Amino acid sequence: MPRSTCLCFVALFVVGAIIVIGPAAPAAQPAARMLRLKLAQILLSEEKRPGKALKVMAKIDPSALDARQREVLGKLRAKAEQLRGQDTYELAEEEE
Repeated sequence: MPRSTCLCFVALFVVGAIIVIGPAAPAAQPAARMLRLKLAQILLSEEKRPGKALKVMAKIDPSALDARQREVLGKLRAKAEQLRGQDTYELAEEEE
């Protein structure tokens, strides 16, 4: 299994665990935002899954991010939108 896929699965597991814990552990929220940003980056750069990256980023509240994180989020969203228009395979997969 490629390293990027392993990282993606680990990030998905951790993000899932934080979502379940979410409201009960507000201190975990900054970690969840950072993991989602990293997961979106992996989904774009390694897995070539812009649609999934956009879904992950949709769960991030931009107002809770600092300026640098908002900049990263904006760049990732722009890249995902650009790649999404070019990738007909993922569009067909998401419609199922």
